[in-house]
Amino acid sequence: MKNAGGRRWPASGALREPRVRSLGFAITVVHRLPGAAPADDAIVTATSAKKPLLGADMVRPGQTIIAIGSRTPERAELAPEDVARVDSVFVDTETGARVEAGDLIQAVQKGMRDWSRLIGELADVISREKPGRVSDEALAVMKAVGVGWPDAAVAGAIVERAEAEALGSNGRE
Repeated sequence: MKNAGGRRWPASGALREPRVRSLGFAITVVHRLPGAAPADDAIVTATSAKKPLLGADMVRPGQTIIAIGSRTPERAELAPEDVARVDSVFVDTETGARVEAGDLIQAVQKGMRDWSRLIGELADVISREKPGRVSDEALAVMKAVGVGWPDAAVAGAIVERAEAEALGSNGRE
């Protein structure tokens, strides 16, 4: 199986599809981007793309783009022109984004976006201190550069639930 960039990917992406559907979400695994993304409410990009994957014709108002790949200033999954037209941008950490988020760095360097227009960090949105989306028709982007706290939070929640349901092993037995 190949991803949208033409590179081979493990079959695990296809294996996750039924699991996501069982949670009540529709999922579309695409192998070619043009024409595939506009119908979806959320687009997740997780690539090491050197050049932007998404173009203006591939996104529409009301969508959420979660860009978690291409974490160097020279790489980007989103074109600066697309970052410029986004209504809401939030990041996992602003410090990390200013150094690693090529999608945002390139837009700022070209004068198409300013760091002051950042909505905030993922923690701000999760805690509802700041909105992830400013309206139902807003185009929102969450750019992640990879920090450990979300992984730790999810792991903690899994452990709590497993303990509450007496599942698994604590490794001490």
